[in-house]
Amino acid sequence: MPERPKRRLKPHLGLILMLLLAVVMIPVLAWNGVLSPDEQIATWFQRSGSLVVLCAALIEYILFKISLSNTPASGDAEPTGYQRKASPLYLRVIHGIKYLAAGVAIIGTVIWGYGDLIYSHITAIGH
Repeated sequence: MPERPKRRLKPHLGLILMLLLAVVMIPVLAWNGVLSPDEQIATWFQRSGSLVVLCAALIEYILFKISLSNTPASGDAEPTGYQRKASPLYLRVIHGIKYLAAGVAIIGTVIWGYGDLIYSHITAIGH
């Protein structure tokens, strides 16, 4: 008897949740100076954006790996892979994670490109 899709999806979803936690924690730790050994905090906050983008890319890779990123081209096409076997709830969760990963990649790119300026501006307002 083949393994149920739900059982095979759970480890992937657990890894995705860990990556989403890292997406939040990495910039927060960098902002608070935990990740800045000898350089300015603003520089390390900016560098944390690259790690956020990397996490978003890993999330997308996981989604691709479990074959849920392949949606039928039209409504008439036959579903493939897990789409045939997965529950509608799992499909909605996966599609939500896809949008979340895209948003994370955008936020990470902004931090990566302008994080030092964002940090300097916000800390200047606070003083």
